[in-house]
Amino acid sequence: MPRPDRSKKAPSGSPVDAKKREVHERETKLRAELERMQRFLDDAPKRREAAEKRKREEALQRSARVSRIDGPVDHRRLNTVIAATQKPHRRLRRERNHDQLLFFFLLTLFVIVIYWACNKLMHG
Repeated sequence: MPRPDRSKKAPSGSPVDAKKREVHERETKLRAELERMQRFLDDAPKRREAAEKRKREEALQRSARVSRIDGPVDHRRLNTVIAATQKPHRRLRRERNHDQLLFFFLLTLFVIVIYWACNKLMHG
């Protein structure tokens, strides 16, 4: 009885061969993706340096441009910048008392107006 020839491959339509091809294709795709990621990581420092250089050049160009402040100096603007950095002054007792009196006066006036309106509506 002759032995079957094992050197011959199974038909190309067999499920084992299809699975091998699928695994090989997936492996090829993963290797290509790995290479792409490696190139990306290798290029990252160059891209970061290029971005920093571009930012420096833009900042240099902005500082080299003639701005409106290069003309006559507006001292009021400079004073507001200085004032913005300092903490606001504490209000004087006189100012606080004035605000309290104004509040109570307006509150009293409001109560009187409400009282007058209620009397006018009820008896009027």
